[in-house]
Amino acid sequence: MSDTKSILQMARGAFQERVDLEMAKVIDNILDPNTKPTQKRKLTLTIEFAPDDDRQNIGVGFTVKPTLAPLVPARTTLWVAGENSTGEC
Repeated sequence: MSDTKSILQMARGAFQERVDLEMAKVIDNILDPNTKPTQKRKLTLTIEFAPDDDRQNIGVGFTVKPTLAPLVPARTTLWVAGENSTGEC
């Protein structure tokens, strides 16, 4: 049996923690009644590998970026009363 670990376990679970954090934001955005319910949302995971000259050590950086649905515009109606000849509304 292989002891290969998931990439999500890197950095003592920090990668998974950040994915979970941003996923919670996506779910909150989906449940927000001020957003369009059918709008697609996404998570972009970027992993960068920077090996050294000897190819022995590899620096790994990662970012997790959510793309959320924007808020729908709020709408209302204003009623404007004009002034009469005496200056009263």
